[in-house]
Amino acid sequence: MVIFGPGQGTRLSPQAQISLITGSPGKDLYTLFGHSGLRVYDPATRMDIMFNYGTFDFDTPNFYLKFVRGRLDYFLSISDYPSFVEFYTRSGRAVYEQVLRLSPPQKEKLFAYLQENYKQENRFYRYDFFL
Repeated sequence: MVIFGPGQGTRLSPQAQISLITGSPGKDLYTLFGHSGLRVYDPATRMDIMFNYGTFDFDTPNFYLKFVRGRLDYFLSISDYPSFVEFYTRSGRAVYEQVLRLSPPQKEKLFAYLQENYKQENRFYRYDFFL
């Protein structure tokens, strides 16, 4: 797996692809609506990572209360894609992949955006999914 840091400007090869990954709903409250993320797969560099905008800290005080009120802070995390699939499979949940039809410049632009969002100062946000 390729790891990059802010400002490193990791570039994609022409073989790279970016996909929308959707996980089916689960039984826990926070999984009832399923989940989506973006996969960046580049066989030339052996990169296969998942950008997950739905990460939160279970140890947050009053977690469920903040969750249902839309006051829970979320953050962007990155994991290796095989681990993401394994987690969903172990949970009995399906994973669907839709490869995005993007030109090489569009892939680079989206990947740069994801890297920018992953910087410490950009990765936290509040999301109220009941709105």
